[in-house]
Amino acid sequence: MSNQRSISNDEDLLLQDFSRNVTTKSWVLFSGNAAVVSAIPLWLFWRIHHMDFSSYFIHFIIGTAISTYFLNLAYQNMKFILKHKIAQKREDAVSREISKIFANDKNANKKDKDDRILARKNEVADFEATTYSIFYNNAFYLVCLIILSFFVLKNFSPTVNYLFSVVTHAATSCYACNPCGTTWDPAVATIVRTTRPNDYCRKTITGSLVVKDSTSICNPVNVLSNGVYCCQIDYCNKANKYSFQLINLGFLIIFIRTIY
Repeated sequence: MSNQRSISNDEDLLLQDFSRNVTTKSWVLFSGNAAVVSAIPLWLFWRIHHMDFSSYFIHFIIGTAISTYFLNLAYQNMKFILKHKIAQKREDAVSREISKIFANDKNANKKDKDDRILARKNEVADFEATTYSIFYNNAFYLVCLIILSFFVLKNFSPTVNYLFSVVTHAATSCYACNPCGTTWDPAVATIVRTTRPNDYCRKTITGSLVVKDSTSICNPVNVLSNGVYCCQIDYCNKANKYSFQLINLGFLIIFIRTIY
């Protein structure tokens, strides 16, 4: 009977070592980390992309839930892949550790020692694979988020930017006023929403006249402090100044005219 129990314990350890299933403790740890990391973009898109929580509440909930689910899966898959590799690399160190523990125990037999080595190796591999999986996937997720948000999807609306970055398209909010005055004052402007995914917020400057609105077609122009500024991010047409791209374009035109 004792032999059958011993065999059963060995089988349980082997099944635990080679199984993709995670313990309840690991699942809670993964879910908590995934939820926290998935919530980080909320601050980014609220403070930098000006996505108001009340207006984009549903998008934030959906994006965070999907991101949490897939991050949890990524943690589990990475842990499963790493655990066996780590167990092989730590086998010699674990064997030496257990041998020191059993060195002065004359009553211990080889089977007890092997069982302790197997259990300890599984414990070490599980801990290291869990922590590395969380670190690796968090770093990869946040790097991809920054690259997608600020570079790949920078010209898309904040909603598309958010949902694609963390895992629906909403209208873009623009300021509208005519005239807006030479000094920017939000009180003189109203907030309008674009009607189609590819619509623009627009700012037109003609002398001292500044006009802000939304449009479906926008062609950027900058000629001697007069021009049209086009963008597709919430409230991006607020300041009465040109973007660096338009300023650089103006300097480039002047430079080319000076040369030729």
